[in-house]
Amino acid sequence: MDDPIERGYVTAPSGLVHYRAAGRGPVLLLLHQTATSGRSWEPLLRRLAHRFRLIALDTPGFGLSDPPPTPYQMPEYAAAVAAALAALGVTRCHVLGHHTGAAIALQLAVDFPALVERLVLHACPTGSEAFRQAKLAEAVPVPLQEDGSHIDWVRQRLLSYTTPLPPDELHALIVEYLIALPRAFEAHRAVWTQRAELLAPRVRAPTLLLTGEADLFAADQDAFAQRFPTARSRIVPGGRFLQLEDPDRYTALIASFLEEPLHAG
Repeated sequence: MDDPIERGYVTAPSGLVHYRAAGRGPVLLLLHQTATSGRSWEPLLRRLAHRFRLIALDTPGFGLSDPPPTPYQMPEYAAAVAAALAALGVTRCHVLGHHTGAAIALQLAVDFPALVERLVLHACPTGSEAFRQAKLAEAVPVPLQEDGSHIDWVRQRLLSYTTPLPPDELHALIVEYLIALPRAFEAHRAVWTQRAELLAPRVRAPTLLLTGEADLFAADQDAFAQRFPTARSRIVPGGRFLQLEDPDRYTALIASFLEEPLHAG
């Protein structure tokens, strides 16, 4: 029988932070993409609870977590995550982040190196300076419309993802995105203000970069991996949400990296 998923709140500088947790063993922190929540990690919570203590945070401003008092940059998101972990009694953990969550995970590994044992960056946002500037220009508020057309904007955005979404998952993502919509652009702005390529050489933890071949960031991943002192790159069949497309394969990839001997070739 699967371990039950625990739910709760801790306090961080950003306010209340909601989390899901399950299992026992070495701690694996899970950080989601904008504008979803820790719910997106439930396939891993149910599959790895017998091997790890998994903690999936709703990052500040998403899911059931309070929005930060002012727009955050990546160092502030990382500090809020570190404070939430401290409140949960975690002093050392593996970290897995997806899209925005990968940007936060990268910042956490640089700013709190003693906290991060191994690092998995799932589709970490990267690209040329022109690409970064273009994405920054896109990170603007989506106005709420009297006719509700902003709701269809969200639906169309999610339908454009490279992972085909079943109706129940599409519905859940639309709800999460709509709740976060007024301030979701702040997280995207923080992502593209961060200079991931400059942070990578400062990461001490062994690192896995993992991306679906149809993901936006697959083309730059191998070059990005070369910037890390200790990193490998895996580009696998699939789209944006590998953890939803084939959770068994995804779980096996993550567990294999986290449990391999430190000095394996």
